[in-house]
Amino acid sequence: MEKLEKKKPINGLFLFFSSAILLILTLQLVDFFINLFFGLDNGNIQEKNNTIFSFLFFLITFIPIFLCVEFYRTKLDISRKKIVKLFTIAILVTTLNSFFIKSSLNILIQILIIDFGCLYFVFIISKIYSTNKFRWLGLKQISNSDIKYFFYYFLAWPPIILWGTIINYYDLEFFNSDYSKTIIESLNNNLIIIFFLACIVAPICEEIIFRGFVYKLINSKYTIKHAIIINSILFGIIHFDPSAIIPATILGLSLSIIRYKTKSVISTVIMHSLHNIFALIMTTQAL
Repeated sequence: MEKLEKKKPINGLFLFFSSAILLILTLQLVDFFINLFFGLDNGNIQEKNNTIFSFLFFLITFIPIFLCVEFYRTKLDISRKKIVKLFTIAILVTTLNSFFIKSSLNILIQILIIDFGCLYFVFIISKIYSTNKFRWLGLKQISNSDIKYFFYYFLAWPPIILWGTIINYYDLEFFNSDYSKTIIESLNNNLIIIFFLACIVAPICEEIIFRGFVYKLINSKYTIKHAIIINSILFGIIHFDPSAIIPATILGLSLSIIRYKTKSVISTVIMHSLHNIFALIMTTQAL
């Protein structure tokens, strides 16, 4: 394991998450101005009030996050130009997306901007810790002998099924949302787009971020147990939907163990993709 400066792993984590949040807020700002100048009826007072409230909330949130990015960027000696370049591209693409792309593809473009924007942050921050960022992140081939470790994925299913059973039995509405159904409907039930996002883009991006970047930074400062548990909890939290947080955390634990055993993120991308294929089949059949 490469020796890192004492505080740098934590600085890298904070810079990544603050940059990711800032990117999302920036896209919201673009949407705000587009709605304000092109999307609102002058006579619709309720929409105006909602938009103004959203803008104030955005502004209050944006400023401290921006300062946080600047602080940790400086601590890690990362050029401001690298971050500005991504934000410029994101703003341009979002604007073009709003005016020229069909509404059915808007969500696809937004998700791709956020996912690949986060990957961009991962790669520029990873350079601080290793000259070979791909190997450092665990992006290396797996061997035939590693396949036996895929078994750990199936250990996640019993607790996930048990969790679903508890929710249904006790009718816990807070943990029983229609989030997946809402996402599918927002994509106009286009199974090609849904498959592309859920079974290709999400596994690649999320595994590089969590089982690659976050896992490696935490393990650089703490034990492997800390790396497995913390990155799994963070993985669960970013799914936002209450019904998905616990299952995603459990899945994260099993994928993290596979990452540890195989020392490769490629193995977790494969299992994550298969998991999402199973989940997509079950979700579409339930609709």
